[in-house]
Amino acid sequence: VDVVMSRAASLQVLKSRVCEKMGLQNYRARLWSFHAPRGSALPMPVLLESELTLEQAGLRTNQDIVVEQQGKGDRWEGVPEFAERARRARELYHKQKQQQAGTTRGKISGQSPSVSSTSLSSLN
Repeated sequence: VDVVMSRAASLQVLKSRVCEKMGLQNYRARLWSFHAPRGSALPMPVLLESELTLEQAGLRTNQDIVVEQQGKGDRWEGVPEFAERARRARELYHKQKQQQAGTTRGKISGQSPSVSSTSLSSLN
């Protein structure tokens, strides 16, 4: 789902627009951003649940946003795309360390509950 919004719009307005386009109830959805902090190889998920504007939250044009839906028993299913990206980043980091040290290690595996993703097409 592509969403076009002003940088001055709030995260709550973004969530409402995304939920409307996806046919979800606001209270049964959470939005997550994904980024690797400067100087870090490990990606970090950021829950987008505040009154910040898109600009204040650091969202950029064409940035992917993950939509997590509340599952059975009102449990949040997690954010598998973040987990998968983090897993791959950890594997790459460990592989590079192993090559430097000349050792080998096992792989880290992750699980993937279902979530959707959306993208900010452009910010005005």
